[in-house]
Amino acid sequence: MRDLIKRVKDNLMNIKGSKNVHKAEWIFVIVVGFFLSTFYLYGDIAHTSGCGIKVWDCLFKGKLSMFYSISYTGLPGTFLEETGGGDYDFAMYVIFALYNFPLWIWEKLSGYSFLEFYVTRLYIKGIVWIFSALSAYLIYKIALECELKKEEAKWASFLFFSSAIFFIAVVVISGYDIISVAFTLLGIYGYLKRNNKCFVLSFAMAVALKMFALWIFIPFVLLREKKVWKIFLYGLAVISVLAIPKIYFASGEKTIGIIAQADWIVNGALFPSNASGTAELTYISMEHLPLMFVGMIAIWLICYFNKKELKNREVIYLCAVVMAIFVLTVKVHPQWGILLLPYIILIIMFHPHRMRENLVLEGVFSVGFILNKAIGYYWTCNLNLVGNMLAPRHKFSFVDDNLSANDYGLSHYISILSEKVGIWESNIMKGFGAAVVVGLIYFLVLNYPRREESGEVVPHDYAKRRKWLTARFAISCLVGILPMIGVIQYLF
Repeated sequence: MRDLIKRVKDNLMNIKGSKNVHKAEWIFVIVVGFFLSTFYLYGDIAHTSGCGIKVWDCLFKGKLSMFYSISYTGLPGTFLEETGGGDYDFAMYVIFALYNFPLWIWEKLSGYSFLEFYVTRLYIKGIVWIFSALSAYLIYKIALECELKKEEAKWASFLFFSSAIFFIAVVVISGYDIISVAFTLLGIYGYLKRNNKCFVLSFAMAVALKMFALWIFIPFVLLREKKVWKIFLYGLAVISVLAIPKIYFASGEKTIGIIAQADWIVNGALFPSNASGTAELTYISMEHLPLMFVGMIAIWLICYFNKKELKNREVIYLCAVVMAIFVLTVKVHPQWGILLLPYIILIIMFHPHRMRENLVLEGVFSVGFILNKAIGYYWTCNLNLVGNMLAPRHKFSFVDDNLSANDYGLSHYISILSEKVGIWESNIMKGFGAAVVVGLIYFLVLNYPRREESGEVVPHDYAKRRKWLTARFAISCLVGILPMIGVIQYLF
């Protein structure tokens, strides 16, 4: 027994000082994340999975052109009785159709909706884990291109999987924005490798999914191309995957994707204002000036007139700045934090001698972001997520007929705190928003690529690194159990 205890202690000491991420650490982080995700089902991924299955129905019935006019019939008495036509561009549904083809076969053979059984509900969430793994691998590959050693590049992937933003976006919400992130990272990798085909095709797919990647693609093109006609050709190439399906479905009864939601996207999200009610959900806004476009246009001009080729690490910093402008000046949903995360992680690994400071700033930004969104978008962290996953047909009994599952969660206790301290709930939310702004801006200033480093380079202390990352992962786990607050409130 003593020998066994001694061996365990020796193994733990070996892990503690190892410069590599140990297999046990990988397994622990991934198992914890996946385990927590088995308790939650956010409605969006179920809705989009249903639309993915509907692609096959329309295809084999010869009615593909009617895709956006036909609903998928889900499970009566649940949150998904039918899907409606669909709100995204067709590329998103193609990916979901390919992944959910086994479910389409199963539904045809069994006659049951995928919502009927826990295993099939769990299956639909697997798509975000596949693209999360692909994103982590691409972060590793990009890190190598930025002259990180293999061991440090693996740490970058590990930091991605163990981050609080990953836990809220993927573990809790199953946000499929990670699909767009994976294609964007592949495009960035192609850009760094000067593989033009990979660069254009990957960004074309990323833009067709939700258009977020366009904000990174434009500066990249302007950095390398100065002739207007070449820039125009790049633009045509990258919107092709988006435009071709729109032309095909133009004869349908329903306008699709981005066009269908143009009013909300343009006027509500990109131009936040008090009149539209979106300014309160935006970190930095001005009533008469769209700050997102101020920042983006400034970036575009700087890139176009820049004559010096950026180093690979500077390219990643540019990505971080662009997506930081997006996150800070647009009405951002909780799962959209994943759009910025890869670049924050890579920058942290570029400066191992500043890891403690950078992890603190990442923590300030991440916790502020998650708590701010948990209040503003309370339905993403409540009892509903647990009910949808574990018992979608169950009807909760509430003490008040005016209550619903949306009222059971963190927002309930924030409301109580608001009454106790006399600070409006919206102002508590703004306080967390202030942490987002300060943490993110300070992080970018501290890690500016041309900033002169002072002092000697400190050798890596992997034991200390693991202590910091343990505390960081503990915060991520707390984020991963946020919806359980609603369960506790309901039971007690």
